[in-house]
Amino acid sequence: MRIDELKSKLFQKTKEPERTPPDFPTFFAQIKNLAGTLTAFARDRFRLTDESEWRRRFGICKTCSAFVGNRCSKCGCYSEIKSRINAADCPIGKW
Repeated sequence: MRIDELKSKLFQKTKEPERTPPDFPTFFAQIKNLAGTLTAFARDRFRLTDESEWRRRFGICKTCSAFVGNRCSKCGCYSEIKSRINAADCPIGKW
């Protein structure tokens, strides 16, 4: 019996900790955020940031707790793209 107990302990499956998905804004809130960013982009004559500013902004995004995968969980944007738009701003004021 002792060997069977040891085997069961050695080979029992451990449960992965449950990961809760990030709370992104609702679909309609994301559309509203996108529309606001695109409006600002158009008003700014479709200007993009230079390479160094983009790297600075996106670097901030990548270290932020709201950055999940390749998106911002506060506004729902794809951070790599949004950080390239000159008139865009961070939804929590980091850039």
